[in-house]
Amino acid sequence: MTARGVSTRLGCVLFAAGVSLFAQYTADVRGAAAVDPGGRPIPTDSRYESMMTSSWTPDRTLPRRAAPAGGATISYKRLAHTVPANARKEYDRATNAIARKQYDAAVLHLERATELDPEFVEAVNDLGTAYVRQDKSDLAVKQFEKAAALDPKYGPAYYNMSLMYLGQQKLDAAANAARTAIDIDPSHLPARLVLGMALVFGDQFTEEAVLNLRKCTDDYPQAHLFLARALAGRGEKAPARAEIETFLASGEKAGRELAQSWLQALR
Repeated sequence: MTARGVSTRLGCVLFAAGVSLFAQYTADVRGAAAVDPGGRPIPTDSRYESMMTSSWTPDRTLPRRAAPAGGATISYKRLAHTVPANARKEYDRATNAIARKQYDAAVLHLERATELDPEFVEAVNDLGTAYVRQDKSDLAVKQFEKAAALDPKYGPAYYNMSLMYLGQQKLDAAANAARTAIDIDPSHLPARLVLGMALVFGDQFTEEAVLNLRKCTDDYPQAHLFLARALAGRGEKAPARAEIETFLASGEKAGRELAQSWLQALR
């Protein structure tokens, strides 16, 4: 499934109102991102603040089926594991609670599910996403790390870790987690976006950053801005301007003022 399809199914708007994935449900990282295309600091003002109001939802596990989204493979361990009926009931109750945005209830049901079946990878991962909704970032990371340890081929755990690490400004860890998610599922564009962002925020304007961001621009127009930052950081001002102009032509509103200011700085 494409990243757009995943976003539709999970109600996940990665760039609803800004160029950052980490805002409402992650730590404040304005300082790490506040630079213009040439690398000069941008004051944290109302213009930039308005871009930091996006919200995101980590990857939840969809009901188990024959094959996972995105073409990734299910590990033999998960296929062979049988979830006890009582743990499955708690998981289903949590799913219903999440659909009603009753996150406190969802946490209780998921905690019970993981107590009844400590190897229930999907429940462990989804408990992490529910903790995110409660602003319990540290607990969320522990659950994502636990899910990855239970099944090293479980892509959503690595993607979710990459988002959390990005919000905590652990850029190397975010990049590595995103790389693993991509290795598991090369079609997962949000993971490629996180990888590109982590590298750009770390002033690593590498070919890896550029290639991954280019793959995301059709689904996430603001990726053009991160790409412009990478290109400008490499001294490629004309291509950077072209990326900003493409973004402005997309009609996307979030990030528009910043893009216009960057365009002026590059002229």
